[in-house]
Amino acid sequence: MWPQVARLFPEVRHRSVDAGYWRASRRRASAGNGTRIRLGDCSMAMHLTSSVPNKFIQAEGASRLHSIQAIDVMTKITVFLAFVLAASIVGCSLFAAEQQLEFTPQNGFAGESEGNGSLKLFLGKPRPFHVESHGSEQSDGTFRLEQRVTFQGKPAQDRVWIMTTVSPDHYSATLSDAAGPATGSTSGPRLSLRYRVKGPLVMHQELQFMPDGKTIDNAGVITFLGVPVGHLHEIITRQARQAP
Repeated sequence: MWPQVARLFPEVRHRSVDAGYWRASRRRASAGNGTRIRLGDCSMAMHLTSSVPNKFIQAEGASRLHSIQAIDVMTKITVFLAFVLAASIVGCSLFAAEQQLEFTPQNGFAGESEGNGSLKLFLGKPRPFHVESHGSEQSDGTFRLEQRVTFQGKPAQDRVWIMTTVSPDHYSATLSDAAGPATGSTSGPRLSLRYRVKGPLVMHQELQFMPDGKTIDNAGVITFLGVPVGHLHEIITRQARQAP
């Protein structure tokens, strides 16, 4: 019977699938021979066709559900990867901090090194300089640092540091061209030095290992009765040590 009904009722439409009922836009139709179709036949046709659109509706619903689930999974994966990346960055930073060298005379100045920087006094212009250094630990436990300092346009000058450990992280030192003894202290990768340069002029230096472990940043301030009157900045690069 369904083929006949489908041929006679081309305009049958499904108005509400979810409510479970069907309504035809036409309750009657005339066949080519004038035969009248009963309402019961139309109801049967609609009942027979109800299973067809349900399959399409269920398939569409399942597709949308799968899309929502896929989006949810991708969101969770993205959040997880972002968390892993952030944790990796923090972990690498902490690891680098833990691996940073402790500043000691041996770690900072043993072997060959060179430095390039500038010194500015009062209202004068910055004076570029170059330093070549060689350091070694002595048999009496002191540390000896020999330096050749060359200011641009001036002859080279030699000077010598002798450093002695007073207590853990504290040092005393003599400098051949200083006006008095020097004192020093270390904290992690940092070394602080203080000594009189000439007369009432006092040098305060802060030397710190850079993250690469072979470069040292040297920043100094010269004071006169506590007032800054000069500045020094130098980058020191340690040369690779040769195997004994």
